Amino acid sequence: MEPDLSAALGSPIGQSMATILLNSLGRNGCLALGSFVISAQFMVVSSLLTAASRQSFAFARDGALPFSRFISRVNKRTMTPVNAVWASAIAALLIGLLVFAGPTTYTSIFSLGIAGQYTAYCIPILSRFLGGREWKPGPFTLGRFSLPVATVAVCWMVFSVIMLVFPTAPGPTAEEMNYMIVVLVGWITLCLVYYYFPVYGGVHWFNGPRTTVDDVSFATSEGVAGSEEST
Repeated sequence: MEPDLSAALGSPIGQSMATILLNSLGRNGCLALGSFVISAQFMVVSSLLTAASRQSFAFARDGALPFSRFISRVNKRTMTPVNAVWASAIAALLIGLLVFAGPTTYTSIFSLGIAGQYTAYCIPILSRFLGGREWKPGPFTLGRFSLPVATVAVCWMVFSVIMLVFPTAPGPTAEEMNYMIVVLVGWITLCLVYYYFPVYGGVHWFNGPRTTVDDVSFATSEGVAGSEEST
């Protein structure tokens, strides 16, 4: 039997994959296989929320976010950044509401996920070689291969972002146009305004990540460990 692609794409429930599974496996088979898909999505979102909340906590700890004092609080009972988790979840929920604004809007926003990630990766790599400060390599370093690897990585990510900017088909209409570049430039502009804002901008007070490890305690622990090894 030839597959009816038009029926799957034009399904009244708006879910082509679910329609294909329903037509191929029946109701019970569709629900069984769909449960695995939903479970996988839940685990992926959980890992993303964990990473996002830890990054939000780190930025808030350094005072780089609005309401940093509240977001950076660590729960005394669980010793985890609960406020950062809730802040990340609520922010994701608010962005997810854009799905009701139509496919043009949410496609542009969700496409920003990859472009924003690649942009965030490129900034520290470029800062490493173009920042103008002395670089002290850590225990693991690529040595003389650092620059070639960084060049290939940045070129690939820039190429990928450019590809993501294009619409899905040539000659798009206003509804089919990919407005991700508008969202990306707008977001970068807001970040720059937030950083260079007169008096209150981060350029006037942000000096990098705050040290949260007691240097004296660290040195003392090293001395104790060294004395134990010598004995």
